[in-house]
Amino acid sequence: MAALSEPLPEQGQSVLERIIVPLDGSARAEEVLNLVVPLSELLGSELTLLHVLLPRHETPGRPGEISYPDTLHDRARALATDYLAEVAKNYVQDRVRTKTVIAAGGVPDMILAHAEHGSFSMIAVGARPRARIHRLFQERITETVWARATAPLLFWAPPADGQGIPAEYTLPGRIVIPINGTPRADMALEYVSQIAAGAGMSVTLLGVKPARSLRLTNGQNRTRYNESPNEYLEERSERLIAAGISADIMRTDHKVDNALLSVEEELPAHIIVMASGRRRTLDRVFFGYSVTRLARRVSNPIIFLPPGYEPPAEDQDSK
Repeated sequence: MAALSEPLPEQGQSVLERIIVPLDGSARAEEVLNLVVPLSELLGSELTLLHVLLPRHETPGRPGEISYPDTLHDRARALATDYLAEVAKNYVQDRVRTKTVIAAGGVPDMILAHAEHGSFSMIAVGARPRARIHRLFQERITETVWARATAPLLFWAPPADGQGIPAEYTLPGRIVIPINGTPRADMALEYVSQIAAGAGMSVTLLGVKPARSLRLTNGQNRTRYNESPNEYLEERSERLIAAGISADIMRTDHKVDNALLSVEEELPAHIIVMASGRRRTLDRVFFGYSVTRLARRVSNPIIFLPPGYEPPAEDQDSK
């Protein structure tokens, strides 16, 4: 992607064709639909609402088997069915195609299994990752899903003041993407361009401190961004504009985390999109994942493209 001469994809449907939304019965989880539903309307996405029933016994009768007494099993499934129907009625209201799924098992395992086997384009999580002190004592569902997912993850939750997301919430008209001279950032820009084109959103390219890790860069991109970041950003901005997408540029010398926090005060409401790599093992043990720390701090919705994410096959064929 050095020359950036290829045409941008024209539609956003391919990157957000199917979205899965795990729901645990909490308002925090449900309110992510205030963002996901209008976005799905614009992109023609199909939603799947997933509720996971916890197994009654920690150890199944046979490997891979989940065992319930019939009465309890049927009762739990009936309650879950009613719950998902009520959520769909309150939040979706036939605005987009919607399916409901009830599964039984470990929550992270069920989310990941359905996301993978159903070829979902995104996992939308209405929660923020827990602080490390809490993760030491409770199941790390959000972080476990992030660590193993190949589909992009959307994190969003009500503000810390507990007031929740207003029902009249308006979908942001802007996407902010940090650019740091890595091929992963350029791949995220391709992803952003499809959403922006399909949803009619503008894009802000946020130039941040160059990546220092050789594992994350190639020589050509790293050199060009280090030597002429403005030219690097302008080249990508012009490509978006040529595709009919409104784009602008911001520059900062901060690292990604602080740069994204600083623009929250300068820009109207927006959606953040960024690609990220995994931390080294010792870093994860002592500090956790940097993406989950960032998700706890920003107030805007944030979409992460995990290390295992690859663009849809049809997009690669078109390049």
